[in-house]
Amino acid sequence: MNLINYNHRIIENECIDLAKKLASQIPALFQKKIFITGANGLIGSFLCDFFAHLNENFKADIKIVASSYSEPENANRIKHLIERDDFKYFSWDCSKYLNSLQKKLMDCDIDVAIFCSGYGQPGKFLKDKTKTSLINTIGPFSILEHLQNQERKSKFLFLSSSEIYGSPPEDQVPTSENYSGDFDLNNPRECYKQSKKLGEVITSCYNGKKIDVKIARVALTYGPGALIGDKRVLQEFIFKAMFDREIRMMDEGLSKRNYLYLTDAAMIILNLILNSKCRKMVYNVGNDEETVTVFDVAEKIGNILDAPVKKGKRSLGSAPKLVYLSMNRYKNDINTKNLSLTPFDEGIEKTIRWFQDE
Repeated sequence: MNLINYNHRIIENECIDLAKKLASQIPALFQKKIFITGANGLIGSFLCDFFAHLNENFKADIKIVASSYSEPENANRIKHLIERDDFKYFSWDCSKYLNSLQKKLMDCDIDVAIFCSGYGQPGKFLKDKTKTSLINTIGPFSILEHLQNQERKSKFLFLSSSEIYGSPPEDQVPTSENYSGDFDLNNPRECYKQSKKLGEVITSCYNGKKIDVKIARVALTYGPGALIGDKRVLQEFIFKAMFDREIRMMDEGLSKRNYLYLTDAAMIILNLILNSKCRKMVYNVGNDEETVTVFDVAEKIGNILDAPVKKGKRSLGSAPKLVYLSMNRYKNDINTKNLSLTPFDEGIEKTIRWFQDE
């Protein structure tokens, strides 16, 4: 097992599939300049790969500008893109305002900006709560100010999170965009939840003639592209199965989750930007077709990698017990009853293959 050389063929195949699904929408991206933050993360990096794929296979002439916290030499997920002529990268700690050099590196007007920054891993966003809060507020504010002051009209999409809903009562499950969420300062996750909410408020303030804004409340995205060291539950189970040869859980795994495969998440996100039928500002981005328990996740991974699963007895009080978003607003707007999402078993197998360079 090579821990450095990931299986990028999986990503390329996903880009091919996504281009087919969005065939009628992707011409709207041609000859555009697109700015992606959080470009070394799971969703941001896949979008970078997809836009590069469009340039290679459709002569799309997209100018890709990307940033993340990592210095170029440490941006391991997108290192293969950094030397390309159609790709420009710079490091930005977006808990701080864009400086003049970084604005210069953005190189004039942007057509589409996608804010993918913000620690998605609880272990990271709990480590420095102040920084977490600033990333989700100062970051989008800096970009929106830049877009507001440029000559060209633009689109801006803010990746928010299903975390903002907290643990909804049963009568709010599946959870729609109209549910305002809960608030509990004693919950250590509030730094992430409430800063995402404030990021939404800041984003909404700029919606107007100059900037068309969208807010995507993304839930539990998984798939190929995560890096070794990712501390989210699903990836942790894969690493434990691969390297420890067993999966030791912290609790009994009774919490329920609706995981969304990476390519499906990207399809919905890009539709929010490109599909003229998506006229509302806020949309859930989740899976309303398949529910699994955390134990189910561990068991499926254990079966594939031949690793036994052992339940724990701890109580993980701050994590939501049920994450299940309503996708009715999105489905109604694009006029579909079924999103045809990737089955969880198939998505898990592809995710594991990403870590198995063949």
